Amino acid sequence: MMKNGMNAPPKKQVARGNWLVTLPLVGLAVLYTIFFLLPHQKAVESLRAERTEKQNFIAGNGNLFAALAETEKELSMIREYNLAWEKKTPHRGDLPPLLGKISSLAQEVGVHTTRFDPQSVVKHEHLMVIPLEIGFTGSFARIFAFLREIERLPQTIWMHSVNMEKKNTSSGEVQCEVVLEVFADNPKDSDRDEREE
Repeated sequence: MMKNGMNAPPKKQVARGNWLVTLPLVGLAVLYTIFFLLPHQKAVESLRAERTEKQNFIAGNGNLFAALAETEKELSMIREYNLAWEKKTPHRGDLPPLLGKISSLAQEVGVHTTRFDPQSVVKHEHLMVIPLEIGFTGSFARIFAFLREIERLPQTIWMHSVNMEKKNTSSGEVQCEVVLEVFADNPKDSDRDEREE
């Protein structure tokens, strides 16, 4: 007995009472960890990974914007080139005057035309190619001058083949056969042009 007249509880009950409180708290902590904290921690890690991925994507967009600006610049240059090409490319109605200009260039430089034969038109999606076989004779210098004048024309004309042979050894005359390819615009209304042929 105590001096004040109160009975002190036995020590065993106090120890058992502490365990009765501690064990459920530890169980709750373990359950909280297993069922709430760990699953949510995985979700938080997943969200962090997603955030990092999005931050990297946004950081990489700086490079995409630069690449997009460069591509737009190149596209603008291509469009300008195409517009310039379309302006100097002959249309179907421009071909006879162009062929006449080539013939007159031969006369101007002093070569004698032996053959002037436009071939069948080869149509592509956006352009036509008109092969032109030309035969002429003259000195090498005059033939060279004629070919140079053809190259100076604003229209797109390719020299597909050039064949030169010495015609007469004493006069220095050269026989030349050239196949030119004259590029022309293939109009959008291709059916109309085919009916006109």
